[in-house]
Amino acid sequence: MNADISVIIPCYNTIDTIERALESVLCQSLSPKEIIMIDDKSTDNTYTYLCELKNKYNFYKNIEIIVLSQEINKGVGSTRNLGWNYSRCKYIAFLDADDTWIKSKLESQYQFFLNDKDLILCGHKYIIKVDDKSVTIEKKIDQFRNVSAISQLLVNKFATSTVMLKRDIDFRFKDSKRYSEDFLLWSEIVLNNNKAIVLNEVLAIYYKQIYGDAGLSSNMIKMYKGNLDSYKKLYQYQYYSWLCYLMFISLSTLKFFRRVLIAHFRSLKKAK
Repeated sequence: MNADISVIIPCYNTIDTIERALESVLCQSLSPKEIIMIDDKSTDNTYTYLCELKNKYNFYKNIEIIVLSQEINKGVGSTRNLGWNYSRCKYIAFLDADDTWIKSKLESQYQFFLNDKDLILCGHKYIIKVDDKSVTIEKKIDQFRNVSAISQLLVNKFATSTVMLKRDIDFRFKDSKRYSEDFLLWSEIVLNNNKAIVLNEVLAIYYKQIYGDAGLSSNMIKMYKGNLDSYKKLYQYQYYSWLCYLMFISLSTLKFFRRVLIAHFRSLKKAK
């Protein structure tokens, strides 16, 4: 029997990577009930290709594949919301079209949700593979760690392709927000005293650096401004004081300059 999980994959000009992502879902040790792929008004033939993939793989392992499309380009947050609202399962798992999952990803997270009815949000570790090189994230002995409000605000604990959450919660990505929309959503969930954990297990693969390479996250200035906007919104929602707000934006600024330096030295190394 398939697990009560909807997998949501937003797509924008993803012809080169989407089948790899889709196959990593189809190969899971625990199959979901449905996979929802949403085209965000791509400028290539992504939507047509998604329909071809549906015809090729639909109901493999009894998994229903659903293809949706945006009428205009709205950004990844709004596109995930469209799939979220269309989904019919108790749990949602997000996967970006240029990432993949390790075979046991859904099974590992699903078991935690079954064993803990209070659990709302669950992430895990990942590796980065660039030019056939992998960077592993430190693995600790503990099976998982709880995510507190302060730890989430200081450092985002949830890479989007690692997230599984309960579908029926009163939170969504901000439709008008294109950068740092994921950090804002995870922070809202945690700040409302919902239980959130991160598994100390590598269950996803990213094929580009989280910042500084090609792709959405590479535009560091816009990401930085988006992060400041997230902190501003959380302050306006009265989750913390103005003093905490100043501290968070100061730390975010320091991180931004650190990332600029890292990206610069990385590009110099590639040029050699």
